Amino acid sequence: MINEDRVAPHSGFPTHPHADMEIVTYVVSGALQHKDSMGNGSAITPGEVQRLTAGTGIAHSEMNSSRTDPVHLLQIWILPSGAA
Repeated sequence: MINEDRVAPHSGFPTHPHADMEIVTYVVSGALQHKDSMGNGSAITPGEVQRLTAGTGIAHSEMNSSRTDPVHLLQIWILPSGAA
């Protein structure tokens, strides 16, 4: 699945779980703050790609911490063979 999202300033996707998938995020514009239950955190900026392996389970959040600028991103969810 491919999602195209635009995240308003001071908004985003609060902590939520995923399992049995790979999640690839590409930021087109703005900066997206990533945090996950494994203690990882970073800002993903335009042109960068982040891969998250959900494995047996992970919780993560993706937020736009800017007060003025929206974030435009593409997110691809890949289900490995036999995962569903």
